[in-house]
Amino acid sequence: MNKAAVSAAAGALLYTGGGFLSASSCLRTVPRRPFQPTSSVFPAVWGTLFLLSGLAAGVAAARRQWVLLGLFVLLFVFEVAWSPVYCSHPDKRWAAWLIIPIIALALGVAVHGDAGGLAKAAGVSTVAWCVFAQQLLTTGPVRIS
Repeated sequence: MNKAAVSAAAGALLYTGGGFLSASSCLRTVPRRPFQPTSSVFPAVWGTLFLLSGLAAGVAAARRQWVLLGLFVLLFVFEVAWSPVYCSHPDKRWAAWLIIPIIALALGVAVHGDAGGLAKAAGVSTVAWCVFAQQLLTTGPVRIS
């Protein structure tokens, strides 16, 4: 079996599994906005984003693109940290602030010189979703009593 394929599969599995564990704890504990999609949309979107990022990170590892892989690792750390902060902290502005490094890292992935099409797709998709998520976090009341 191809080393890049094994690395991509392992990256996808680790990235997606960690993302689901992080996000599964809070989907029903947060207030809904009028324009917010149903809670079933979030696991599908985040699952797709984590899958893309994990595959691209695995390919970067197989190709020994260490800077790109480092960007993916940092991106993963911030993405996994976001859900517990959003779900458990009473002031949702903390989660809004965490979106900023996520967007910066995803942009770094998308414009990195060694990034292939998969990495660029993962970066751009993450940025687009996070811009939408930021709107959910910063409009209207954001405190849970």
